[in-house]
Amino acid sequence: MIACGGTGGHLFPGVAIAEWIVRLMPEASLVFAGTKRGLESSIIPKMGWPLISVGSMSIKDRKGLGRIMAYVMLPVSILQALRIIKRERPNVLIGIGGYAAGPLTLAASMLKVPTAIVEPNAVAGFANRILGKFVSRVYIGFPETADFFPRQKVLFTGNPVREEIVNLKRQAKPNGSPMTVFCFGGSQGALALNRAVIESLPHLSDLRDKIRFIHQVGEREDIESIRKAYAENIFEAEVFKFAESIWKTYEKTDLIISRAGATTVAELSAVGLPAIFVPYPYAADDHQRANAESLVRRDGAIMILQKDLTGERLAQEIRKMNKERLAAIGAASNRAGNPDAARKIVEDCLRLIS
Repeated sequence: MIACGGTGGHLFPGVAIAEWIVRLMPEASLVFAGTKRGLESSIIPKMGWPLISVGSMSIKDRKGLGRIMAYVMLPVSILQALRIIKRERPNVLIGIGGYAAGPLTLAASMLKVPTAIVEPNAVAGFANRILGKFVSRVYIGFPETADFFPRQKVLFTGNPVREEIVNLKRQAKPNGSPMTVFCFGGSQGALALNRAVIESLPHLSDLRDKIRFIHQVGEREDIESIRKAYAENIFEAEVFKFAESIWKTYEKTDLIISRAGATTVAELSAVGLPAIFVPYPYAADDHQRANAESLVRRDGAIMILQKDLTGERLAQEIRKMNKERLAAIGAASNRAGNPDAARKIVEDCLRLIS
């Protein structure tokens, strides 16, 4: 059982692990557990795996009545999770984050089922810090995260990345081809990134024939206004809503502008794509900043804090990206990657079962 979901950052590592379970154990029975309102409700059924829906609410970052209701719902969620574990009788449960993962992981531990959690961020999340005391194993995406858990339970694997991305082969472009800049904010979008990229265009006007943009916007963002801004500034741009097959865009990209979610950082390292990270400043414990800093320290990315983000500053960083600099940052990023993380996790889970 893989308990995960909510956003792509929690879901897609679960998909990567599932792919390796199927590869190593074709006869295995695999089930996902998540919520009806998360990204998993639309993606997992399309991939052919069963999805169990669990009712749960996040406690962290809720205030007032919302926080009270979350605490009231917690025993109900755990009871529901206990019923699910007794019914499904998994040989191992892997929790990767999202509203359903906490109650199910705790319930499985209570029922003596081998359990593991994946902590993808450089700063461990609130729920995983608690769950780390109960589970059999903690898989971490960044070496720095080990300090948050009992050392004997920790295994550094890196973050799981889908096979389509691990196997991606970026082709060299002919000399003189425009640099392709891909801006995205994850499945939820990022208004601050959108605004900064659009504001950077007048500062790049002399490079119109040397830069093209690809821009993914969130489901709730105004896609037509962004298309209009590119057209008014006479830049070639491909603008679209959230896409599951993001690797198809990675193939033709030279530079990324994005948030610094753990899955994004892992994917870009696996591919060796240079990035300008703008960490989401309101993420719990400022973990996106820590994620970005881990790669910046290895010369594998550039970071601009949102408080310093302007169109002019972003344009300055884009201007610095000649072919040699892109190649150097991309190579450093690739050296920091862990493309075999999912395989390591599945092989260790088999040891837990045995």
